[in-house]
Amino acid sequence: MMFLSKIAWELLSIKLARKSLKQRDVSQLDLTDEYLSPGQNTAGHNGFVNSLNNASGLQAKFFIESPHQLAVLWERSEPMFEGFPGIIHGGISSSLVDELMANTIVASQNRLGVTLKLKSYYHAPIRVGEKIYGRCNITRRKDKIIVCEAFLFNEHKRVTTTSVGLFLTPSLEQFKKLVHIDIVPEELRPYLESNNE
Repeated sequence: MMFLSKIAWELLSIKLARKSLKQRDVSQLDLTDEYLSPGQNTAGHNGFVNSLNNASGLQAKFFIESPHQLAVLWERSEPMFEGFPGIIHGGISSSLVDELMANTIVASQNRLGVTLKLKSYYHAPIRVGEKIYGRCNITRRKDKIIVCEAFLFNEHKRVTTTSVGLFLTPSLEQFKKLVHIDIVPEELRPYLESNNE
């Protein structure tokens, strides 16, 4: 099942992280076409990264920039998300890129992506009060495995985080086993049922 061996995964993630930061497109994001993930903001959805129902969450917004590229905007970099004083915890960056990658898969591939592996590199701190932007692209796909690359940057166009993620696009039954649930929300089913075992 593994699309990439452990060594190949490490080499790929290092290569993507070392890519010149100047090559990353930190131009102004196209924030006109907001993307809502399946079930987002419905009564039962309390996702940490993007649900408006979760008062303790990040409440990030996602946007479609092209058929195969999504962007994220996070404006809620408040002290409650600090690691060190005045600096946002690195786990928040990882949460943002993970959700950005998963949403990119749903929006561009019409499939639900489940994170198998995520590797993040931190290039600069995110300060409390900064607006954070990000972009994601799918870099590889084979069968049910998708590799994504994403990065975050601040309002000064400085890249703060680069990440590479390995995702599985499971069938309905695989999804139930992976997340240990018996009942899958109706809004997710179309993104799972079209996957054959």
